[in-house]
Amino acid sequence: MTDTIRERIISAIVTGLAAVRTANGYATEAGAAVYRCEVALDPESAPFLNVFPQPETVEHDRYGNPVHTMPVIIEAVAEFDETPSEVAEQLLGDLIECGTGVVYYLPFTGGKSEIKAGDTITGATSGATAYVSAVSVTSGAWAELNAAGTLTLKRLAKVFQTEALNVGAVASASTTGAITGQYPEARMTAGLADSIRYTAGGVSEYPHRDKHLTGQQITLEIVYTTSPGNPY
Repeated sequence: MTDTIRERIISAIVTGLAAVRTANGYATEAGAAVYRCEVALDPESAPFLNVFPQPETVEHDRYGNPVHTMPVIIEAVAEFDETPSEVAEQLLGDLIECGTGVVYYLPFTGGKSEIKAGDTITGATSGATAYVSAVSVTSGAWAELNAAGTLTLKRLAKVFQTEALNVGAVASASTTGAITGQYPEARMTAGLADSIRYTAGGVSEYPHRDKHLTGQQITLEIVYTTSPGNPY
């Protein structure tokens, strides 16, 4: 292994941010290009994200292992048509969700009415809701009223049971409620971080309308552990 754990975490974050695309259920296309510590980017190449790892602090656990806390600043730039604040808030939401959100996987069967990416599903009994970011059909077909597979979800509220899944007022499929989740530490740092926290974000100054570009930034706090004298 030639890369330190810190380097591997940073590289994984850069890779993970490429998911910020409207096709994946995000509000912006900011992940179309993801850079690392670029200080001379042309704003006209927007949309893009730029990742800046910061100096870290270190404490030691009861066994003497270094516990590192690394802030990572992520900047986003995108175009706007009328209101820069609206686009800036979309960027903020996308960065928080990508950096700290949980992605869920819910098996479904008996698909009678097609569920599509962008839909919101509701549990007919539990009232649980989630946003559908992707649909994988592994057997059957929607046209044959027997599609089965897995829904990729985010923005989960409540817990699904063994129940029908509705899209609007339409009963579209059913599930056993056996949902699994991929937490951001696994998704964004290849499982190398102990925790990821969103600690700061927002815009203090907004551009004039004739600029047509707005920005946003957040700070993620990444905590990871190494062995004494061994950053690898």
